[in-house]
Amino acid sequence: MATPPRDRRVGEVSVLQNQNIYTFNKHKKIMFERLQEMQESYGNVFVFENPFEEITSEDRDNKQSLKQRYADRQFLFKHIIFAFEKLGYIKIIALGNNWHFSEEMGNLRDNVKIQLMPPIFKELGIESGQNNLYFDEDKSSLGIQGVEIKIRKFSDQYHSLRIIFSNPKNIGQEWFFSEIAERYDDSGTINEDKKFYNAIYQIGQKIKAKGIDDFFITTRQSVKINEKYLS
Repeated sequence: MATPPRDRRVGEVSVLQNQNIYTFNKHKKIMFERLQEMQESYGNVFVFENPFEEITSEDRDNKQSLKQRYADRQFLFKHIIFAFEKLGYIKIIALGNNWHFSEEMGNLRDNVKIQLMPPIFKELGIESGQNNLYFDEDKSSLGIQGVEIKIRKFSDQYHSLRIIFSNPKNIGQEWFFSEIAERYDDSGTINEDKKFYNAIYQIGQKIKAKGIDDFFITTRQSVKINEKYLS
């Protein structure tokens, strides 16, 4: 089998890539550790930066520094991101970098906005019934024990579910409509509790049409997911 070429061009600079690249299992171990840290801090949807490949302003302007960085590189960020999406661990929402670089913004890195998907929850040690219960922001669909309910994207119903499912550790809590309104618009200009009461009611009707009539426990002020659907 022919050895793949090591040389490539980065802008005007010719670089040689490292001959030793981490195995897939090594990539996977690193990613699980980093994603668990991110999930604990930010929930299921967040921007994840390449943990290794920082490009400083000196690197960008110094050919020798840029060459050395590629010679040392062993972790392939985009490769493992695409592999994780193929395995169903994540959903890629946006892929790019922070190349709007300035001295105040810090070092340059590739980054990706992702949503964690049910198959990865067990790997990350999240025991919250997420294999059977999830909200897919990209597809705008609510999954309940194998039943899928489509929600109009960016509607009040969508934002209600997006907020409730933002962190799996908080899914089972009692959510006051005033809290959902505040998280929807933290500027304080939106305080219409009824707006989100109606959104939850409409979602409940869609769920009932699928044969599930006890998913939400609601009052005039709050909503809570029935515990039987959390395990």
